[in-house]
Amino acid sequence: MWKTYFRCIVVFIVMMVLLVDDVTLRAMGQAGFFGLIISLMLPPNMAVALFFIAAAMLVVGMLLGWAWGCAAMAASLAARSQTLLASEYTTAESQLLPGLSPDTQFQAFVFQGLFLDPAASAVFGVFFFIGTFGLALVRAYAPRLTLVAVFGSIVLDVMCCYGPLFPSAQYTLATLFLLPTAIYIAVALAGILLIFPESMNHVWLSTLTDTVLTPAHSLLSAQTQLLSLPASSTEAWSSLRQESAQLGRQMIEATQGLLGQTGMVELEVSRGRLGPGDLKGVGGKMLGLASRTLGLMSFMILVDERNKGDAAQTPNNGLAPPATSAGPGTGTVTPQSAQRFDALREKVRRREVEHGHDLDNLLPLLLDGTRELLGACETALQGRIDWLRYVNSTRWSGSKSTKEEESAYEEGKAQAAAVRTALTRLRDEQRLRILEPFEKFFDPSTGELLDSLRAQSSDRMFAANSLFLCFVFGTTLKAYAETLLEWMDGTLELQRKRVRNRIWFPSGFGKLGRKILARRGDEGTGLEIGVSAAMANEDDATAVDKDSVDEDEEGEILQETKAQPLDPDSSPPRTWLGRGYMRLTAGFRWFMRPEAIFALRYSILSIALFAFTVHPRTVYFNYANRGLWALIMAQTGLAVYAGEQIASFIIRVSGTMAGLVLGMLAWYIGAARGNGNPYGMVIITVVIVAPFLFIRVSGPQQSIVFFLMTGTMIIFVVGYSWVDSHIQTIQNAGVGVFLAWRRALLVLIGFGCAFVVMVLPYPTSARQVVRKTLASTTEELGNVLALEIDACIQSTHDTDAHWKRMKDKGLKIVGGRIFGIAQQLQGIAGSMTTAKFEPTFKGPWPAETYQRLMLTQWRIVQSIALLNAALSDLDAQWLHTLVHKTPFFNPNFLADINATIYIVARSLRHAYPVPATLTPLRERLLYHDRHGAAFGGPGGTQPELLTEELDAGPEHIEGARIGLRSMTLGTLKDEQLVFHSTAIVGLAHLVRTVDDITDIVRELCGTTQSYAGLDTMRDEYLGMEEAAIRRIEKRT
Repeated sequence: MWKTYFRCIVVFIVMMVLLVDDVTLRAMGQAGFFGLIISLMLPPNMAVALFFIAAAMLVVGMLLGWAWGCAAMAASLAARSQTLLASEYTTAESQLLPGLSPDTQFQAFVFQGLFLDPAASAVFGVFFFIGTFGLALVRAYAPRLTLVAVFGSIVLDVMCCYGPLFPSAQYTLATLFLLPTAIYIAVALAGILLIFPESMNHVWLSTLTDTVLTPAHSLLSAQTQLLSLPASSTEAWSSLRQESAQLGRQMIEATQGLLGQTGMVELEVSRGRLGPGDLKGVGGKMLGLASRTLGLMSFMILVDERNKGDAAQTPNNGLAPPATSAGPGTGTVTPQSAQRFDALREKVRRREVEHGHDLDNLLPLLLDGTRELLGACETALQGRIDWLRYVNSTRWSGSKSTKEEESAYEEGKAQAAAVRTALTRLRDEQRLRILEPFEKFFDPSTGELLDSLRAQSSDRMFAANSLFLCFVFGTTLKAYAETLLEWMDGTLELQRKRVRNRIWFPSGFGKLGRKILARRGDEGTGLEIGVSAAMANEDDATAVDKDSVDEDEEGEILQETKAQPLDPDSSPPRTWLGRGYMRLTAGFRWFMRPEAIFALRYSILSIALFAFTVHPRTVYFNYANRGLWALIMAQTGLAVYAGEQIASFIIRVSGTMAGLVLGMLAWYIGAARGNGNPYGMVIITVVIVAPFLFIRVSGPQQSIVFFLMTGTMIIFVVGYSWVDSHIQTIQNAGVGVFLAWRRALLVLIGFGCAFVVMVLPYPTSARQVVRKTLASTTEELGNVLALEIDACIQSTHDTDAHWKRMKDKGLKIVGGRIFGIAQQLQGIAGSMTTAKFEPTFKGPWPAETYQRLMLTQWRIVQSIALLNAALSDLDAQWLHTLVHKTPFFNPNFLADINATIYIVARSLRHAYPVPATLTPLRERLLYHDRHGAAFGGPGGTQPELLTEELDAGPEHIEGARIGLRSMTLGTLKDEQLVFHSTAIVGLAHLVRTVDDITDIVRELCGTTQSYAGLDTMRDEYLGMEEAAIRRIEKRT
């Protein structure tokens, strides 16, 4: 980082020297300080290839603006009235003063608007509107092309605002900004190549080790600390969960950026051991490792939620009324149902404490059983991190000898072998440690439950909920270790093959356009205010890189069909006229999209300020006070969504004020009462700008706008003061404070105009986009869950080969889609903050409620990740038990889940109230479970006698069966029970989470007409149905 900062500060100093030198200043012209501004906006803090691409995008944008401006000028000259032009020349010649240079006087006449022509101005206005509209669409739809849009607009502003003033062709007007830009790019490229040069390959590996693998290692290390804490220590568990969640979000964000940069590695010439294909292979497997790391957090989340649930119960009898504000008859949990679940929770807790196998007693055993594997994984992962850092730091020198390389390779193999050995011991021996407190409940000779325990099963039967939670940790740790080994094997093979550095040539130019045009901008420039990835792509909730998915293979394993919505009022068009009308209406609907509205506002704002540059009464005032900068600031300050623009407005105005003060400070220290000393001006400007440049280089992209605006304003004041005091101009605004307030006023005017255009006729609400994005992710989570469950059901009716393909390929596809949804949730977090700034005459925006909704969706992501980890090791026989002998795969219950998720998502998307008849899924689960238990299920399951209370025995979770007729010691020791119970825990947690989402959406959108008697009848029918079931059992 310090090497990169040193390079950036050297380039900045060079640009300052070029500004204060008379020769280079006259060559650059009146906007000579523009190169300094670009050195802050686009500092040389990138790899050579990446900076070259960024600079090329900047230049392409400026050339596009220049080309379109030249076309506008050519068209305007054709439209200009020759008669009017001749009379204007006559008037100018009559106003020439003797003794003064005619060229200078004609230049003054030009900027006084003497040669304006209404027709030519109108042509420029049309071209200006179309050009700004197109560039605004580029900015809204492709955040990675923000540089193209912003700098293209700047050059187009120059051509279209100054072009109408000239009576003849002036196609070189754009050089006002092109020359400083070209000089900066040349200086920056020289700095990147000569001062600590680094390749994209180097940057990619640094990102992998520092921002992905290091947080992953920290999360892994936190597991030992976690298991050392008593489960009853609620505050400690909650604190550690929050820290781990923060690390997990950082890892997801870094992984997203890393995968986005993979394609760029193929576009450069680099020297090193690992080539573009090697890095692509390493990065591809990192997605699985990141997913497994997220799954590893499931245990702490489940325990923390259990602790909070226990703390929410009343201390006197363990029963608490249902915590809901929706009122009776709205579909929420009824008092009787809540009491049943609370009684079950209290019964489970009491039995575990009585028998001595509560979570506080099991955690030390769990730590003893997994300590070896945790330690081996930590050591192995740290060893891979060290090797990657060694490879990254010895590209040119410092490599080890052949013997040392072989020794390092053998050490890596030994670390992988240690993980395999520890994993084998965990599966064969260590996992049985946690079962020691339960062996006393079984007959040692037969393995059956003790007769005394059976006789008093209703009161004395042990509960296995805490044991199943420990199984969750074992399952996720096993899945993590296996994925880590797979990733390690790949890196070890590279370590064996790549023993020497070599030159790698580019191989991926064909993907450059697709990478740049991607809607999701993984890397920003600090300019993308209002066009963040989450906001710009509200309808795409998956955000999965399709390059990594074989569509034919996905279709073979996961049968998913995309439903095409139909028009209920008409059939599909059958004539060319009808099809044309449909396309026309689709085009009109497109103009109502936020991106199109943003582009229209962008163009209207540009035309409104353009009018001041071509009106005879304001043209000279606009030029003399550099009104062009008000237009530029208005365009850069406009945002797609109101909340982000208001947040941007506050940040940028604050940065302008701070930069104004610091800029005047820099000028008066460096210039005193004169026109400035070049040596002092360079020194003091560099000293004041250096901290802001450091933050620009090293700070997060989401937080640099204030510092970027402050640094830009400092350069604005110092640069304009120096230019006005050293280059003769038609109108000199002065230096220091006399110039600073004028330039600051221009910035504020530009931002103010952008604010007015944003408000009128109505602001595009970021709050609606946040709501619709969360609705999309909710629906997509339901789609992925249904897809995975459907594949599991198909596998039980197909051959074992289908289930094997599902485990080998299908679960990875599901994991990739889940990781994409996690990225979408991560991307919207910042936008939820800016949405608070939107003006409204209604009540305040329920930001906390939306935050809870987003965090609850994270819990569903964790549940599906946990289910994936469990299914990856479940064999076909136990899968059959899971599907056909548990209520979670009951088709009626699955219909309830899918319908609930779909209805809730649609209610949230369209702001419709949630139906009052949408009952909690936990109740539906027990309903289907008890009916299945009474009447028998598929596979010849016999009816069971039911009790009024929910069963807390080891064959039940959350009162529902887990598919076992009875628990034996052999079953308890079966490794497949670990995976089976983990899948059940994941599904049960998912059911609870969907109920929580339903309650949150009900809180946001309200409920349809409540039915006061509905809750009462639900409780009555529940008792009547169970009574009828018991009567049927007695007759049979």
